[in-house]
This record gives sequence, structure tokens and C-alpha cells, in this order.
Amino acid sequence: SKELQKAEIERQMVALKKSLEKNRNESLAQEKVLTNYRKSLDHLQKQRSFLQKRVFDTLLEDFLFSQALKGQNLASSSDVILQVAFENLHQSTLSKMSQLSQEEKDLNTQALKVKSSIQKISSVIDEQK
Repeated sequence: SKELQKAEIERQMVALKKSLEKNRNESLAQEKVLTNYRKSLDHLQKQRSFLQKRVFDTLLEDFLFSQALKGQNLASSSDVILQVAFENLHQSTLSKMSQLSQEEKDLNTQALKVKSSIQKISSVIDEQK
């Protein structure tokens, strides 16, 4: 009877060892899966952060560009704003040059009229002499 109890206990011990080994292996497998999930999650969080930063940068660039187009003077080192400011200045300069050219033409026309009037007056004076 003791032999039978001893054999039964040994059989249960072997079964417990096998069960323990099986549980350990399952636990290791689950740890691997969990580690892979954590790595994937970390990678996705990094991608998310990068995309959020990129979206923010894009929105900021769009905002600054729109403000520059509105002619608002914002302190920024953005090449886009500098380019727009330069183009605005260039257009303003061209407009001013065109305006000055028109004013010059008007003054020349007036000068010719004055010259013509002076010549008429001179000829009338000469006739009276």
C-alpha cells in the first residue's frame, strides 16, 4: 500500500512538473508576445508623435503663409514668409515705379502745354511790338 501511495505521489509530482513546465513555456510565450506588443506600441507612439509634429508644423506654415499673404508683419525666420514679403515689396516697388512713370508723363505733358502757352504769349508780345 505504501508502494502504491509512493508511486501515486511520484506520478502526481511528474504531472505537476510537466504542468509547471507547460505553464512556464506558455508564460514565456506570452511574455514574448507582450514584448512584441510593447515594441509595436512604442513604434506607433513614435510615429504618432512624428505625425503630430509634422501636422503641427504644416498647420503653422500654412498659418504663417496666410498671415504673410494678408500683409501682417510676423517675426519668423520662415523662408516662405521672407519670399512672400520680398514678392510683396517687389510688387509694391513695381507699382510705385509705374505710378512715378505716369506722374513723369503727366508732368512732361504739362511742361509741353506751358511751353506752348509761353510760345503763344511770346508771339503775341512780338506782334504787339
